[in-house]
Amino acid sequence: MECCFHENIEIFSNQATVESLSFTVCVQGTLRNVCQGRPDIKIQKNETLFARYKEEPQKMSSIFNAHEENCFITIQLGSEWLKSDPKSLHADVFNNPFWQGIYKSGPVSRLMLTVSQDIINATKEADVQNHYISAKVLELWSHQLKLLERLATVSNQKVVKLNAQDVAVIHQVADILIDEMANPPGLLELSRRVGINDFKLKKGFKQIYGTTVFGFLHTHRMETARALIKDRQCSVSQAAAKVGFKSPSHFSMAFKQVYGVTPRQILDLA
Repeated sequence: MECCFHENIEIFSNQATVESLSFTVCVQGTLRNVCQGRPDIKIQKNETLFARYKEEPQKMSSIFNAHEENCFITIQLGSEWLKSDPKSLHADVFNNPFWQGIYKSGPVSRLMLTVSQDIINATKEADVQNHYISAKVLELWSHQLKLLERLATVSNQKVVKLNAQDVAVIHQVADILIDEMANPPGLLELSRRVGINDFKLKKGFKQIYGTTVFGFLHTHRMETARALIKDRQCSVSQAAAKVGFKSPSHFSMAFKQVYGVTPRQILDLA
């Protein structure tokens, strides 16, 4: 789906009434999924949303931001195909009780983006054969399976036990840090807002993202500031303020520790 709305749009739907798996790749834009009884889940450019339908239908909705170019690919796989080969990896995913509900399954790889773009381009060409698109869909699904395998492995680590709800909540914490990086909440406030204890949040976050909560925040701040400066969207002091640094000098020192050069040098080279 490719679209751009003039105002925020909320599209309501029901979960599928038959057993199935589906996943959405966000190529461009932002999508927020709202489902009763679960934390809201937001995916942005280069992220995926995974859903396993194996329960009574529930009302849910998808919210799209106004004045934002959106491009998504959603693929739904029926239970008959998923169960056609009991020994296959996709059958393992479908039958695994860990996969229940709707949640973000992580950032997409460069290969997934390439395949997604191939599918988008193919749907615009009248002479493209359906079997080509089908092959690309299966290729995209194989990459999605790798993401699911990684999440399942993370959930079974001995450090802290994570269920699907915990994983969704920890992704929600990452979204909060990204959205509020200029004035981020503390760890206890994050725990309170998403409904998870701070111990599980700290341990679980590191299992999923490979860094601490505030290590993740620091990296995102630096990457955002670097992009702003490199694209000449603002001055060094403005970039520092946008990502949450009160002191431009402290920002410059932190920036150099990460990139080996100062923000001013990046600006001069841009």
